Amino acid sequence: MRRSPVMSALLVALLVFTVGCHSWSTIEPGEVASHDLVRVTLRDDGEQAINEPRVVGDSIEGEHERKATTIPLEEVTKIESRSTNVAGTILVVAGSALGGLILIAMIQCATSDNLAC
Repeated sequence: MRRSPVMSALLVALLVFTVGCHSWSTIEPGEVASHDLVRVTLRDDGEQAINEPRVVGDSIEGEHERKATTIPLEEVTKIESRSTNVAGTILVVAGSALGGLILIAMIQCATSDNLAC
């Protein structure tokens, strides 16, 4: 089964759109509770995504892979939250619009009898 060029372009645009709109920003432990999701980098270079995080004493608590987890702050080297990347979003929207216009022009030329295309 062959995928149409339009469907392929839409899939690529969707992939780029989801990646381009968000980025991870470093935050302090005191800011953890104001975020629904944080990414924690550990001393051993491992990472964990923690849902509903909160700092309790000297640890970060929350859910990782649907299980309650507690990570001592002394094991944490970096805490990040996901935020909207405005510049990335603008570039993705502009690039998608330009790509869409090019795709429309290509389809019109392919279905036209006009030799100037």
